[in-house]
Amino acid sequence: MISKANDALGNASTIKLGGHFKDQYEKSKKGAIIWALIGGAFLLGAIIECLLAVFLTDSLPNINDGNLHYLISRLLIAPLFLIGTWFCANQYVKQKNIIEDYAYKKVLSLSLLSIKDEIEKTGADNTTEFIRAVQNEIMKSPLESLNKKHYNNEVKMLKGIHVHAMNSMISKLDGKNKKKHKNKDADAK
Repeated sequence: MISKANDALGNASTIKLGGHFKDQYEKSKKGAIIWALIGGAFLLGAIIECLLAVFLTDSLPNINDGNLHYLISRLLIAPLFLIGTWFCANQYVKQKNIIEDYAYKKVLSLSLLSIKDEIEKTGADNTTEFIRAVQNEIMKSPLESLNKKHYNNEVKMLKGIHVHAMNSMISKLDGKNKKKHKNKDADAK
């Protein structure tokens, strides 16, 4: 009777563990949808910004060599939206990987009942290693399965894009300021 009670307790805890992984799986699915929607909003923002910058020039003074920087500054905002889109796409992929990990763990934990029955039928040879391997897979955090090196590369790339964009904007502004000073000096003579 004690062994039956222990079996029932083990079965209940295994089912509860599988239920926990199922709940985490469902929560993670909602997160993936949110990242996809935010990424779509960023992409739509980039498209709208480009269209407004090119076609809606009524509020700008006449575009000539002197005030072309208005149009350029409007177009330079679009890459910020595209960086947001790229970030959301990466988060979406990570969220999908977490979803797959929880689904795998759910199946693994629910299959423990049938594994236990098979072990009882076939005998206990080499089962300790197998049980430990299954237990290690279940105990692993879903975030550990993500490639940390890939994350570090993403951060470096984002920093590089940011530095390049800022340097480009600063050099363009410096070039325009020098050009204005040359024009003022030429007009003064």
